[in-house]
This record gives sequence, structure tokens and C-alpha cells, in this order.
Amino acid sequence: MKKLLTLMVVAVGLLFAASCGRNETAAQVAEKIAQGQTLTQDDYTVMIEYCGAYAKKAQALQNTIDNLPTDDPKAIKATDEILALQESNQYLTPFFDVITKSTKEQVGDKNVILINDYAGYEWFLSPDWAVIVTNPDVAGIVVDDQGTDTAVIATPTGTVVE
Repeated sequence: MKKLLTLMVVAVGLLFAASCGRNETAAQVAEKIAQGQTLTQDDYTVMIEYCGAYAKKAQALQNTIDNLPTDDPKAIKATDEILALQESNQYLTPFFDVITKSTKEQVGDKNVILINDYAGYEWFLSPDWAVIVTNPDVAGIVVDDQGTDTAVIATPTGTVVE
């Protein structure tokens, strides 16, 4: 029983070590950008999730600002909080710079979907090719009405069919 427990602990440790070796932090990706290294799709995932988390928080604050008069104390506080949020996310500029200049091929299919998920947030800067859906009541995007009363609706998945 002791051997089995030891073996399990070692196996879990090895799995943890292997998974940590693949996961890069925002600081590591920023360093790769600064050094001009080639970025992997995992690097793009780190950047997109970093910027997406910021965009979600900033959007909640922006919604508060948008629904109040500009001189309202809550709106002023929310504006200050957005500025503080920007300052606390030091990698926004280099990450958004890379994301907005990226191609679908560079980021990969999984990350195209991530970008499209975040593209509707006002505080997420996305590439020109991103599918931006800002209306939560819309289940898809009208891709072709074929001149009739019916339309073909596509759910945004990040895959473009031409």
C-alpha cells in the first residue's frame, strides 16, 4: 500500500511538472515579444485570455459609466477604477499590439474562437478579421439573406466559410 501511494504521488508530481512546463505566464510571453521570438499558439492563448479578463472587468465598469451622468460619483469612481485596472495590467499594450496584427493562421482555430468571444467587449482590441457580436439577443449572424424573407443564420464559431 505504501508503494502504491508513493507511486501515485510521484505520478501526480510528474504530471504537474509536465503541465507547468507548457503553461507560460503573461510575463514570459511579454519577454518573448520583447526579444522578437516566434510566438506559439499557446502564447497567443495566454495573451488573449489576459486581455479578455481585463476586457470583462473593464466592460462591467464601462456599463456603470454609460448608465450614469458623467458627474455622478459612481461614474467618476468607475472611471478611476478603469484607469487603475489599465495600470495594473502592464502587458495590455504589447499583447493588444500583437493580437490586433495577428492572422487567423498565427493564432490558430482555438484562439480565433477566443478572440471572437471577447471581440464584443468594448475594451478588447481585436483584429480586423474578428467576428464582433455586440447584441446579446442575436443568436447568430446573418450571412446571406439571398434576397428573400428568410436568412441564413450562422452561430459565430471563429471559422469562416467562404
